[in-house]
Amino acid sequence: MGASALVIAAAFAVAFAVLVSSTTTQTVEAKTVTLTDTTVDAEPGDKVVIPGASEATIVDFSITGGTASGSFASGGGQSVSCSDSITTPARGCDVMDGAGIQVELNVDADSADGYILVKRDVILPTNGTDDTVVITVTTQPQPASLTATATAKTIDANGAITSVGNAGRTQIVATVKNDQSPAAGMNGQRVTFITTLGVMNCPASTDADGGNAIAEANYVQWCQVWTTGRDNPATTAIEADGDAGFDGHAVVSLLQSGREGTATVTVTHGTLDATTVDVTLYGTAKNLEAEADQSSVEIGGSVFVVLTVTDAAGNPVRNAQPQPASEDPIVAPTKESNKVTTSQAADDNDAATSPYNVNKDPKITADATTNAVSKDKGDLPSCGAFVAVAHTPNAVGRFASTGTDDAGQCAVQVNATADTPGTATNEASARGVHTLTFEIGDDITASVEITVAGGPATISSDAPDYVDELSDTTITVTVRDDEGVLVGETDINVIQVSGDGLTEGAATMMDATTKNGSATFSYAAGLAGDVVFRVIAGSGDSAIRDIITLSVGMPAEEPEPSAPSLSLQQVTTQGTSLATFSGGSIDELGSALEAACGAGGAAWALDQYGDWKPYRPSAPSLVNRDFNAIFSAGVPAGTVLFISGCGN
Repeated sequence: MGASALVIAAAFAVAFAVLVSSTTTQTVEAKTVTLTDTTVDAEPGDKVVIPGASEATIVDFSITGGTASGSFASGGGQSVSCSDSITTPARGCDVMDGAGIQVELNVDADSADGYILVKRDVILPTNGTDDTVVITVTTQPQPASLTATATAKTIDANGAITSVGNAGRTQIVATVKNDQSPAAGMNGQRVTFITTLGVMNCPASTDADGGNAIAEANYVQWCQVWTTGRDNPATTAIEADGDAGFDGHAVVSLLQSGREGTATVTVTHGTLDATTVDVTLYGTAKNLEAEADQSSVEIGGSVFVVLTVTDAAGNPVRNAQPQPASEDPIVAPTKESNKVTTSQAADDNDAATSPYNVNKDPKITADATTNAVSKDKGDLPSCGAFVAVAHTPNAVGRFASTGTDDAGQCAVQVNATADTPGTATNEASARGVHTLTFEIGDDITASVEITVAGGPATISSDAPDYVDELSDTTITVTVRDDEGVLVGETDINVIQVSGDGLTEGAATMMDATTKNGSATFSYAAGLAGDVVFRVIAGSGDSAIRDIITLSVGMPAEEPEPSAPSLSLQQVTTQGTSLATFSGGSIDELGSALEAACGAGGAAWALDQYGDWKPYRPSAPSLVNRDFNAIFSAGVPAGTVLFISGCGN
């Protein structure tokens, strides 16, 4: 191990030791509160100092009632008598200083919320004024949960780190919430951060009372920060380390330190379970993969290709912007045919400088107040960079894109252009396989094939003829064009038009489409009977329809057919008879003959010349050759045969 590695290992060991020593269980320390009037607020476990009446020399104190609980520190009981003296023993309830009486009451640590009534009876002087004081006991919220997130889950292992938002920097946001309902963030909670890779910048912070400060710490692998808030809780944007916009947050920056890999940031709090955040530190883009959401698309439709960029170690690369290949970015089925297109800022699919400009955002979600579009689960940014656009009645909104996301992925929309009515030329993308090639850097490329299909022409399914009562069955519907090509991304709708049971699943929902030419639905069978589904593929005048019919409850089993038989007329004493065969193969005739006559029986038939030809089941084939020739296609039903040797 080199000297630098030893230094890093030693530093990590020290940081871990400090982490262990600093995360021992923190307990809520009891406070001492002093009664200055006739009421005072306290928490369970607090010590309340209660003074006697002014100028009184002997006072009896007693707990007379309430919904909370406690006892006097002197004697641990519910009452105590106390005198103010320099020389007379105070029995532990007061300091012998002659400066006035005061006693201490301990609120039980497990006291319920409520109040404690304490009566002060002045014994001396005799004209003293008696009164009752009220101690209000309220349990304060306690820390209940600790979570942590990273504003960016991937950062550039060699990127800039000067400011928040730089490529080589992300923020770790820890949140401590209380045990109330609803839970709220808690300020003044000490949170510890430790990272296994990279370094951290940690801001200066103070506890809730402002009396316990933690100094700023930069380029460290371990630090502690008090949770804080900000005056404007409606503002959630993180502008600087330590500033999360609302209560209960501690924010630090994780910075790259020139090494690739995964940084695991462990966040701890003295009374809560630790949590971790993983941040990937990626290197230079070395790999590019392309995968289409669907391998086929109907003319007039579109499909997304997902591009994934990773470094040499397979770590996702963020903010990469793959481009169309500099040579042959799109190859049509034939050289002269129309290509598919991709959604770009400039409609020139051969220009590698044209950035892609459509996010994969199937269902746009916009803020009701700001109209800002959010990136939801399943959404992908475009492979091109652009600013956000608000979603309004006059404009389709989009979230901002800087290229690949934390997973190293971005999307390119591929369009199968339809023909423009009324024009002399056919602008439609050619049916068949189109090959699209993308690149990142000079020599890193990836290709994907998209098949352009015609409109729906046929519908098929794998629906069974029968299903059991109260069973569940998944049925796949497949749509093909007039050339047998799967039609992807075309409208599909399945409607149960008759029969018992329930139909649900993707193909039954509004705006459902096929994926690679297929869609599925589930049928929860009811009671016995026929069920009919109507399937509609495509839209408008070009939509096609089909019917799927299945029966609930298995059909009655048909009896197995009886074996071929030989019906004998009267058998003579010589064992001969005429017989009629029910029909079948020669082997089946042999079985029927043995069943009727035993092993010695023989069947005779006339050939075309009027000669009798024998058949003996156990005889060599040479003996049966002529008989077999007569009935080479089997023995027809009703054939009359002469039988000999029957019963011999």
